[in-house]
Amino acid sequence: MAVRKFKPTTPGQRHKIIGTFEEITASVP
Repeated sequence: MAVRKFKPTTPGQRHKIIGTFEEITASVP
């Protein structure tokens, strides 16, 4: 799993984690 959790202190970092998860589910727009 390529889900990287590096303490989402900022909304941007949280979005990056979600984006990585979307890549795994092949849900790329």
